[in-house]
Amino acid sequence: MNKGLKVSLTPLDDDHVRATFHWREQDVGGGELNLDVIVRNPKINPKSESQLHADAIVLAQRFARAFADMLDT
Repeated sequence: MNKGLKVSLTPLDDDHVRATFHWREQDVGGGELNLDVIVRNPKINPKSESQLHADAIVLAQRFARAFADMLDT
């Protein structure tokens, strides 16, 4: 995978899905972060694939900023 963010969704049951975020800082030799988050199944509150992807990106960005702030202190 090149640098950037990859998001995949895996169904767990009727009410939940696992969102897996794989973030890579550089193409070669950079840092990587993997995060699994259990969220409500998108079928409960239907959204388009692009809306789900946008929501996942926002969540990953918030997590990354909070993590970076934690490292700075």
